[in-house]
Amino acid sequence: MRYVLVDTFDNIVHTVDLNKRYNLNEARKYFINLKRIDELEFNKIWKVYPIREWDNIQYANRRPPSSNPNRAWWKDEETYLDIEISEE
Repeated sequence: MRYVLVDTFDNIVHTVDLNKRYNLNEARKYFINLKRIDELEFNKIWKVYPIREWDNIQYANRRPPSSNPNRAWWKDEETYLDIEISEE
């Protein structure tokens, strides 16, 4: 499974492809040993994610919000669809 090391600015610093038997905690330990830093300091600077989770987070941040006024579907409707207006 692939894991990514992400800095505080959401930049991928490092990726690693570990065997499937390794979990997220072991990937964190790998990156802590790689950086040779205390775990508390590591947590202040970096985050570790599985690659699929990171891709989902990035996709969610790029997706336009549903409240975007440019996506107002009701503005495209014709007035004849409104019964009250068409009867007048």
